[in-house]
Amino acid sequence: GGGISANEDSIYFATTARNFDVKIAPAANGFKIDWTSVIRRRQSSKTLRPTDNTRAFHCNSSSDPLKG
Repeated sequence: GGGISANEDSIYFATTARNFDVKIAPAANGFKIDWTSVIRRRQSSKTLRPTDNTRAFHCNSSSDPLKG
Protein backbone atom coordinates (compact mmCIF):
# COMPACT_ATOMS: atom_id res chain seq x y z
CA GLY A 1 0.00 0.00 0.00
CA GLY A 2 0.97 3.60 0.03
CA GLY A 3 0.48 6.80 1.91
CA ILE A 4 1.67 10.34 2.45
CA SER A 5 3.82 11.29 5.43
CA ALA A 6 3.63 14.86 6.73
CA ASN A 7 6.52 16.39 8.68
CA GLU A 8 6.05 19.92 10.00
CA ASP A 9 9.68 20.05 11.24
CA SER A 10 11.27 19.82 7.79
CA ILE A 11 11.12 22.80 5.45
CA TYR A 12 12.58 20.79 2.55
CA PHE A 13 10.54 17.59 2.82
CA ALA A 14 7.22 18.64 4.35
CA THR A 15 5.47 15.67 2.70
CA THR A 16 6.86 12.46 1.28
CA ALA A 17 5.28 9.44 -0.39
CA ARG A 18 5.64 6.16 1.48
CA ASN A 19 5.15 2.58 0.31
CA PHE A 20 4.39 -0.21 2.76
CA ASP A 21 4.18 -3.98 2.74
CA VAL A 22 1.48 -5.02 5.24
CA LYS A 23 0.63 -8.47 6.59
CA ILE A 24 -2.35 -9.17 8.88
CA ALA A 25 -2.63 -12.63 10.46
CA PRO A 26 -4.40 -14.36 13.38
CA ALA A 27 -2.50 -14.42 16.68
CA ALA A 28 -3.75 -16.07 19.88
CA ASN A 29 -7.29 -14.70 20.38
CA GLY A 30 -6.61 -11.52 18.38
CA PHE A 31 -4.56 -10.61 15.32
CA LYS A 32 -1.08 -9.39 14.41
CA ILE A 33 -0.15 -6.59 12.02
CA ASP A 34 3.34 -6.49 10.48
CA TRP A 35 4.41 -3.65 8.22
CA THR A 36 7.60 -2.65 6.49
CA SER A 37 8.46 0.72 4.98
CA VAL A 38 9.68 -0.23 1.50
CA ILE A 39 11.95 2.81 1.08
CA ARG A 40 13.50 2.90 4.56
CA ARG A 41 13.29 -0.84 5.28
CA ARG A 42 11.96 -0.23 8.78
CA GLN A 43 9.81 -2.96 10.24
CA SER A 44 7.12 -2.78 12.92
CA SER A 45 4.78 -5.33 14.41
CA LYS A 46 1.80 -5.06 16.76
CA THR A 47 -0.43 -7.74 18.25
CA LEU A 48 -3.96 -6.68 19.14
CA ARG A 49 -6.36 -8.50 21.45
CA PRO A 50 -10.11 -8.09 21.97
CA THR A 51 -11.42 -5.82 24.74
CA ASP A 52 -14.67 -5.95 26.70
CA ASN A 53 -16.06 -3.71 23.96
CA THR A 54 -16.78 -6.10 21.07
CA ARG A 55 -15.97 -3.35 18.54
CA ALA A 56 -12.47 -2.52 19.83
CA PHE A 57 -9.07 -4.18 20.10
CA HIS A 58 -6.11 -3.26 22.32
CA CYS A 59 -2.37 -3.40 21.71
CA ASN A 60 -0.40 -4.34 24.85
CA SER A 61 2.55 -2.13 23.87
CA SER A 62 0.50 1.09 23.83
CA SER A 63 -1.70 2.98 26.28
CA ASP A 64 -5.37 2.10 26.50
CA PRO A 65 -7.54 5.00 25.26
CA LEU A 66 -10.65 3.13 26.41
CA LYS A 67 -9.53 3.60 30.04
CA GLY A 68 -9.00 7.35 29.67
